[in-house]
Amino acid sequence: MQKCGTMKEAAQMAASLSRMWFVPSQGLTLDAEGVMDFAGCLDEDFEKADKKVAAFLCSKEGALGVTFDYEYSARWLIIPLPSEKELLDEALSQMEFQLNGLKDVSVEELKKLWKQQ
Repeated sequence: MQKCGTMKEAAQMAASLSRMWFVPSQGLTLDAEGVMDFAGCLDEDFEKADKKVAAFLCSKEGALGVTFDYEYSARWLIIPLPSEKELLDEALSQMEFQLNGLKDVSVEELKKLWKQQ
């Protein structure tokens, strides 16, 4: 986790780690340009509100957060989304795991299971 002086600095770090992000509070997905714009707006909002921010954070996965005191109390504002390749790899891994669980099941048992569906 990296600490930064502004959310925009944290967003620059995150841009090298992910390509798409989700903003849970807004229900938005953002690309790199959008996350930079959003981070700039957050910086302005914090400055206008005169909030004492201890650090803006960038996780090793590219999540962006803020903490007003300790790292463990960080609030994650922008979450990285997995790439298509990561999603495909995860789906294939799950399928392989499930199929490996069936490798010792007989054809007759599989037929019975299939009919129960």
